[in-house]
Amino acid sequence: MLGYLHMNVDQAVNALFDVISAVFPENPQETSTPETNSRKLKKAIEDMLQAREVPLSTKMRDPNRPQPQCKV
Repeated sequence: MLGYLHMNVDQAVNALFDVISAVFPENPQETSTPETNSRKLKKAIEDMLQAREVPLSTKMRDPNRPQPQCKV
């Protein structure tokens, strides 16, 4: 998230917190299925990518794309 999505540390932490909050319920007694968790995770990641104006079709590792010099 830091390097590829060009986020600073605070943005990455907030984005990760948003993903966790979307997937895991606040009420520990609330049950959900793996399918429900997967849908919530997919939606949270899509929302994060859209907020960063990254097309949803973008691959995180594209062999045709030049590799950045940054190690992050």
